[in-house]
Amino acid sequence: MQQGTRVPVHVCVIRRHQDGFTPTNSPNIGRFQEKSHLVMTGSIQDLDGIESRELEIGGSRCRRVALIDSGCTRTLVHESVCHQWRRSAAEVITVNGQRLQCEGDAEVRLAVPGCRAVEFGRRSVACAATGEETGLKIEKEDFVVTFDPTRRRWVMSWKWAGGRAPGELGGAVDEYPVPEEARAEYEAELENWIRDGWLSEYDEEELGPAMGSIPLMAVMQRTKVKPVMDFRSLNKHVPAFTGDADVCAERLRRWRQMGASVALVDLKKAFLQIHVEKALWLYHTVWFRGRRYALTRMGFGISVASSVMQAVLDLTVAQDPRVAAAVSTYVDDILVNEDKLPATQVAEQLQIYGLESKAPQRASDGTRILGLRFWGEPDGDLRWGRDNDVKNVPKPLTKRKVFSICGQLTSHYPVCGWLRPAASFVKRLANETASRWDDPIEGDLVPQLVEELVASVNATDPARGRWNVSGDTMTIYTDASSLALGVTVKWTEIR
Repeated sequence: MQQGTRVPVHVCVIRRHQDGFTPTNSPNIGRFQEKSHLVMTGSIQDLDGIESRELEIGGSRCRRVALIDSGCTRTLVHESVCHQWRRSAAEVITVNGQRLQCEGDAEVRLAVPGCRAVEFGRRSVACAATGEETGLKIEKEDFVVTFDPTRRRWVMSWKWAGGRAPGELGGAVDEYPVPEEARAEYEAELENWIRDGWLSEYDEEELGPAMGSIPLMAVMQRTKVKPVMDFRSLNKHVPAFTGDADVCAERLRRWRQMGASVALVDLKKAFLQIHVEKALWLYHTVWFRGRRYALTRMGFGISVASSVMQAVLDLTVAQDPRVAAAVSTYVDDILVNEDKLPATQVAEQLQIYGLESKAPQRASDGTRILGLRFWGEPDGDLRWGRDNDVKNVPKPLTKRKVFSICGQLTSHYPVCGWLRPAASFVKRLANETASRWDDPIEGDLVPQLVEELVASVNATDPARGRWNVSGDTMTIYTDASSLALGVTVKWTEIR
């Protein structure tokens, strides 16, 4: 290369510096101590006093450059000399064998003033970028979860009630009866768990005698059969502190403030992406086809599972201020304000911290978010409606079934109009006509009112409306009774 000639190089971006870090995979080790250092594959010829020379990267000059000819396939530059770069999930292997996660990558032009020749290897130059990569840790009253940067995975452990592990867990059955029509799909999914390592055949020599098993069961959903576990015997010994737990309805109110340009990023089998500390596997086993397996991932039914998932997501998005400013999380769902950041970049941030997500779904294209159905209108407004169908009233009607139907009708919907006080009134009547939850409702009044509620919802459902609101002036009408607090909000002539 002639003096001053610029060569395109694919490089990584270093955001923060870690003393003594050396990205190399050969015995010929280089070391750098300054933020503005470049580490690259290749050799520079006839360049005396290289440590005091300058290197030009993308038009920026860097002093005190350390150059490594080590056969390493990674090239690192500091963020300050790279004006445009892409976030990516590449990583570098350090001299001690650890993996350091990259921040991103970029294409830059490289020039060495005063250098007569630069040789690059025949292989294309790969890159990675890193900051101060240390293990992240969350400790709460009821659990501990850590991020392993080497394996890029989260590992949780619950805390026992009273600080002491129990004896053998009691359990009446190993597996609840599975409907014959669901058996094939149920077993196929468990076989996938075994193949993916989520279920690992229990090794008593390594782990010791198993102290309990979690009963398996099959849950038939609208489009699939899902294996789930009954964690009641375990949860008796794992207290859950829910004082800071989020409320779904309140989260939806906050999400409405994010406007119409929003997209959902949903994790793939979110809870099963969290590993369980190996020391706890002896309490975390299941039986399948006559064999005992350790459940190596966190099950949805563990009392602390939702809190763990929420904490992991919150800490993950907090690692990048741009992501933190653009998203709002609820358990395993992430809503992204795309006016601030594309949802694809949020998905890349999750991948950096070992969390796999589905393709982002824009609300305006039609999607489901926290049990609501969304779609966009030609005028740019975002509309929402009910996503569950309540068509048939079960018979005989008991107080438990009345409360269940009323819950499905009103649930966490942000707006229900007349439906919410009407459902409260029906529940009060059910309390007066049946003392126990599974006693049949006496008389015809409550069943008749439930039928009328369901028919009215199917005809003109009040649980719907415009999602995005704007403006800084509104009028609020409110009235309270023993049944409900009614509120009507009016803004810009829209109710």
